[in-house]
Amino acid sequence: MQVSEKSYEVRNLIGGSWEIGNGRETEPVYDPATGQTIAETPLSTKEDVDRAVKAASAAFTGWAATPVIQRIQVMFRYKMLLEEHFEELRDLVTLENGKDARDAGGEVRRGDDECAGNGDRDANELSGGGRLSEQQRRDPGNDRRLEADQ
Repeated sequence: MQVSEKSYEVRNLIGGSWEIGNGRETEPVYDPATGQTIAETPLSTKEDVDRAVKAASAAFTGWAATPVIQRIQVMFRYKMLLEEHFEELRDLVTLENGKDARDAGGEVRRGDDECAGNGDRDANELSGGGRLSEQQRRDPGNDRRLEADQ
């Protein structure tokens, strides 16, 4: 099925849960190439924003306490998901932004490269200047070895 054949539901993700629209006011999302409505996005209330900020603040505390090597592993997993879903993401960028497939693919690749670059920079700092191998990136025990070396 082509992306343009799909109907999209836009929802808010707050505190790890997808929020349903509950009949709230929405705003249409248009395909810039055709002007056709491809989705409706809920207009968030002040309360929605307050809950989202509170949930993000609470999540940050846990994320900040997560060892760097585990955060790096999350970023590399994210990068792998970007690569795995490249065509779908490219098609979504084309649909939502009106870019041709080549430009949209380049945008997805730049995001993929930036994600990898951030993970590599963090790994470089953590390992004292060396690069981590794929196995080191995925080895949860690696943070203990690196912490002992510091």
